[in-house]
Amino acid sequence: MKNSDLAVLLSKRTKTPKKGGWVTDPSLTERRLIRMRPETLRRLERIARELSTDRKKISPMLVAALLLEDAVMDATKVKRR
Repeated sequence: MKNSDLAVLLSKRTKTPKKGGWVTDPSLTERRLIRMRPETLRRLERIARELSTDRKKISPMLVAALLLEDAVMDATKVKRR
């Protein structure tokens, strides 16, 4: 997924507090710990910085959650004939 696609997804699914701050997605209700390589975390942090603004702060783990959900949806699509 390109950063521009991710930015569109973030704008559709997330809420920003009125006074600014960390963006949230109310539909993400499950909390789990996931293991990842340090390089993966650095990449998520870079993407989060690129998508964040002064008013909207995007967390690396929100980026990870959205990418993971998108990948799972793609992997489980039923192919029509």
